[in-house]
Amino acid sequence: MKRLCDWLTDRLDSSLHPYQLTCLMHMTRKCYSDFELQGVLETILNSKTYQTICSRLKVEEATQSVTSGDSKGLRFLSNGAARSDDG
Repeated sequence: MKRLCDWLTDRLDSSLHPYQLTCLMHMTRKCYSDFELQGVLETILNSKTYQTICSRLKVEEATQSVTSGDSKGLRFLSNGAARSDDG
Protein backbone atom coordinates (compact mmCIF):
# COMPACT_ATOMS: atom_id res chain seq x y z
CA MET A 1 0.00 0.00 0.00
CA LYS A 2 2.85 2.36 0.77
CA ARG A 3 4.38 1.85 -2.68
CA LEU A 4 1.02 2.37 -4.35
CA CYS A 5 0.49 5.54 -2.35
CA ASP A 6 3.95 6.81 -3.32
CA TRP A 7 3.32 5.95 -6.99
CA LEU A 8 0.02 7.83 -7.00
CA THR A 9 1.59 10.78 -5.19
CA ASP A 10 4.38 10.98 -7.76
CA ARG A 11 1.72 11.22 -10.47
CA LEU A 12 -0.58 13.81 -8.93
CA ASP A 13 -0.43 15.93 -12.07
CA SER A 14 -1.36 13.00 -14.36
CA SER A 15 -4.70 11.29 -14.48
CA LEU A 16 -4.87 7.52 -14.58
CA HIS A 17 -5.80 5.56 -17.66
CA PRO A 18 -9.18 3.81 -17.23
CA TYR A 19 -7.46 0.42 -17.24
CA GLN A 20 -5.00 1.56 -14.56
CA LEU A 21 -7.89 2.80 -12.46
CA THR A 22 -9.76 -0.49 -12.83
CA CYS A 23 -6.69 -2.50 -11.84
CA LEU A 24 -5.84 -0.30 -8.88
CA MET A 25 -9.41 -0.38 -7.57
CA HIS A 26 -9.44 -4.16 -7.83
CA MET A 27 -6.06 -4.50 -6.10
CA THR A 28 -7.03 -2.11 -3.32
CA ARG A 29 -10.34 -3.87 -2.64
CA LYS A 30 -8.68 -7.29 -2.73
CA CYS A 31 -5.89 -6.31 -0.34
CA TYR A 32 -8.34 -4.70 2.06
CA SER A 33 -10.72 -7.67 2.08
CA ASP A 34 -7.92 -10.25 2.36
CA PHE A 35 -6.35 -8.51 5.35
CA GLU A 36 -9.78 -7.98 6.90
CA LEU A 37 -10.49 -11.72 6.59
CA GLN A 38 -7.15 -12.47 8.25
CA GLY A 39 -8.22 -10.47 11.28
CA VAL A 40 -6.17 -7.32 10.83
CA LEU A 41 -7.62 -4.60 13.03
CA GLU A 42 -9.79 -1.90 11.45
CA THR A 43 -7.51 0.83 12.78
CA ILE A 44 -4.56 -0.68 10.93
CA LEU A 45 -6.53 -1.29 7.74
CA ASN A 46 -7.80 2.28 7.58
CA SER A 47 -4.39 3.86 7.84
CA LYS A 48 -3.58 7.29 6.46
CA THR A 49 -1.92 5.58 3.48
CA TYR A 50 -5.07 3.61 2.68
CA GLN A 51 -7.25 6.70 3.07
CA THR A 52 -4.96 8.63 0.70
CA ILE A 53 -5.20 5.87 -1.92
CA CYS A 54 -8.99 5.68 -1.60
CA SER A 55 -9.31 9.42 -1.90
CA ARG A 56 -7.21 9.53 -5.07
CA LEU A 57 -9.08 6.60 -6.64
CA LYS A 58 -12.43 8.20 -5.85
CA VAL A 59 -11.34 11.45 -7.50
CA GLU A 60 -9.99 9.61 -10.53
CA GLU A 61 -13.16 7.55 -10.87
CA ALA A 62 -15.38 10.60 -10.59
CA THR A 63 -13.28 12.45 -13.15
CA GLN A 64 -13.41 9.56 -15.59
CA SER A 65 -17.11 9.12 -15.00
CA VAL A 66 -17.74 12.76 -15.89
CA THR A 67 -15.42 12.86 -18.87
CA SER A 68 -16.67 9.61 -20.38
CA GLY A 69 -20.34 10.27 -19.58
CA ASP A 70 -20.55 6.96 -17.73
CA SER A 71 -24.02 6.68 -16.21
CA LYS A 72 -23.01 3.84 -13.84
CA GLY A 73 -20.29 5.92 -12.19
CA LEU A 74 -18.55 5.55 -8.85
CA ARG A 75 -18.32 1.78 -8.52
CA PHE A 76 -15.52 2.18 -6.00
CA LEU A 77 -17.69 4.29 -3.73
CA SER A 78 -20.75 2.09 -3.84
CA ASN A 79 -19.31 -1.40 -3.41
CA GLY A 80 -18.75 -1.16 0.34
CA ALA A 81 -15.08 -2.23 0.22
CA ALA A 82 -13.83 1.32 0.22
CA ARG A 83 -14.58 2.93 3.52
CA SER A 84 -15.01 6.58 4.31
CA ASP A 85 -13.21 8.38 7.11
CA ASP A 86 -16.13 7.71 9.47
CA GLY A 87 -16.10 3.96 8.84
